[in-house]
Amino acid sequence: MRLKSCPDTGEWKIPLETIQSVFFQWPAFGQSQVQLLQKVALLKKNSDLFYLKNGDYLEGEFLSFDKRTFRFESNAGETAVPRAGIAFFSFNPELINFPQPDQLRYRIELVDGTRLVVSSLKLTQDMISAKTLFGTVLQCKREQLASVTPLGGRGVPLSELEPTGYRFTPYFTKQWGWRPDRNVVAGPLRVGGREYVTGLGVHSATELRYSLDGKYAAFQTDVGIDDSTNGKGNADISIFVDQRVVFHHSIDGAEQQPATIVPRIDLSGARELVLKVDFGKNADIQDLVDWCRPVLILKK
Repeated sequence: MRLKSCPDTGEWKIPLETIQSVFFQWPAFGQSQVQLLQKVALLKKNSDLFYLKNGDYLEGEFLSFDKRTFRFESNAGETAVPRAGIAFFSFNPELINFPQPDQLRYRIELVDGTRLVVSSLKLTQDMISAKTLFGTVLQCKREQLASVTPLGGRGVPLSELEPTGYRFTPYFTKQWGWRPDRNVVAGPLRVGGREYVTGLGVHSATELRYSLDGKYAAFQTDVGIDDSTNGKGNADISIFVDQRVVFHHSIDGAEQQPATIVPRIDLSGARELVLKVDFGKNADIQDLVDWCRPVLILKK
C-alpha cells in the first residue's frame, strides 16, 4: 500500500488483522464521509462484508486479492469480485487484533482521512515522522497532518472510563443516552469542521458523573455542538469538581463554530467530576453536544 498524501513514505506492508475497513470510493463531501463512517461503525455481522457500487453487499470470508479481483468464500462457494465494482469492504470485527500498548502513543489523522496509531512521533516546522505499531515509518509534510491525539501514558481518555452516574432530563418525553467516542446519534465527533477521535456524545439535558478518588492531577477537554446539526443547537455547559462549579459556558452551533477550549482544571485531591449539559435558548432543539478529547491526567 502507498499513501498518495505521503509519497516519500514508500510502500507499506500492513497486517490484515489490523485493518477494519478499506474504501475504494471515498466521498468528496464531508457529510457523505460522516454517513459512510457511521455505516461502518454500526456494522454488526461477524463476517467479512463487501459493499458493491450498485448498492448490494456480499457476505463471506476474505481469501485473497490481486490488482483486478478480490476472492472470498461464501455459502455459494468461492467467488471472485471485480475490484472495480467494490465501493468498500469491512473485515470481521471479531478477527481484528490491533495491539494497544500501555505506554504513551499517538493517534494521528491526515487531511485525506487516513488514521493511524503510532508509537513515536516527531514534528518539525515542515515535516512529521512517526512509527506505526506494526513497525512502518511514516514521513510526510506537516501540512498533511490534520490532528494528533495522545493515548496512554499519564493521560486517561474519559471515554475509556465508565461513569458512576448518568442522568437525563427530557424537555418533553424523548429519551437520549450517551456514547463514547461517537456523537449521540452514533456518528463521528465533529465540531467546527474538525473531527475528534475520542470524546463523549450527549444531548441536553445530561449529567455524567465520574469517580476520581484523588488519583488525578488535572482534567482538560474541548466542547461544542456537533456539525451534524448544520448550525443549529444551543446549550449551557457546566463542569463540577466536588460539587463546585469550575467552568460554565454557553455554546452555539451557528456557522459550525469551533469547539470551546476549556482551561486546564486542577483536580488535586478531588473525589468527583461532573459534566453537565443544560437546555439553551432554543429548548432542546438539535442540542447534540460533543465533549471533545476529554482526558484525565494521572498524578506523577
